[in-house]
Amino acid sequence: VYAVDVTTGNARWQKRTGAGVMTDPMPAGDVLAVLTADGSLLGLDAATGRERWRNELGDDAATDAREGLAAGIAGGVLFVDGLNGALFAVDPATGRLRWKKAGSGPGSRPTGSAGERDSSFPVVSGGLALVAGEDRISALDLATGAARWEREVARGRGEQPLISGSLVYHSAGRGMHVLDLRTGRTRHEFDFRDLGPVLGSARHCTEYKGTVYCAVDDTIVQAVRFTE
Repeated sequence: VYAVDVTTGNARWQKRTGAGVMTDPMPAGDVLAVLTADGSLLGLDAATGRERWRNELGDDAATDAREGLAAGIAGGVLFVDGLNGALFAVDPATGRLRWKKAGSGPGSRPTGSAGERDSSFPVVSGGLALVAGEDRISALDLATGAARWEREVARGRGEQPLISGSLVYHSAGRGMHVLDLRTGRTRHEFDFRDLGPVLGSARHCTEYKGTVYCAVDDTIVQAVRFTE
């Protein structure tokens, strides 16, 4: 990992990590966190590059460039999207593992075939971390990782859910599920074909001020809004 002065371009520091760095540095206060190919998570001092902490997460977090392992910070928690559906939640200030969810068993994280990453990266709101798989959404307690609720949904692409207020939006195929954030109860269900002829499925959705905009097929954008 290299740090360069943005004004002069001169090197400020460099740090050898012992294995290939697989993520961009993730800033959390005065710490920069990076994940390496052997499954180690390192916290470096942003000013000096000194190693502040190291957590060897193990094989479920090990990867190479082809795996495209995701890691990032959401809700003050550093998440590592591991192999076989494993999800790690780490304190970015200390490197301490808060919790880990396996990809199978009761309360597990949604996943696909062994070795694949078919779940979305967590989205955080209201003390929950939500992840979507191909056919279900799970809400995990942000502090403990305990399952708070889980709902089956129509098979989709495992795209990250959208949250606006008390509603969770999840597009799947040619429709959208709207769930209650606290309980997972279905609040609305919507079929994009109700607004006109649709041949394909929603490619991507985003939310702005309570309205959800979805790219449907390759040439259509549909906007939908639901009451809480």
